[in-house]
Amino acid sequence: MTVCIGAICAKDAAIVTVSDRMISMEYASSDAVAVKAERFLPLWMSLFSGNDISRVPMVVSRAKGGMPGKPNTVEAVMASFVDAFEAELRKKAEDDFGTLNRPLLIV
Repeated sequence: MTVCIGAICAKDAAIVTVSDRMISMEYASSDAVAVKAERFLPLWMSLFSGNDISRVPMVVSRAKGGMPGKPNTVEAVMASFVDAFEAELRKKAEDDFGTLNRPLLIV
């Protein structure tokens, strides 16, 4: 199991985050090998967890690229990550299955 938690601490006006550091695959796992957080913008950190984190750097990079000219708000950051995730998911599907804009050959 992978864990990634964020909580707002109202008393100190801070955000506290916790995540495990395990990376696992079907046949092996290793603890204390990954930091599951990456700086997004000067005032933002992105946290991640999941079964396949291989595309996380690309999602974060796309999300950063989608921010210039946008306000530094939760809504803008969330929209940038949603757009980046969807674009990377589309790219993964094309990498795995090819472009869907061509006719399928059924034999």
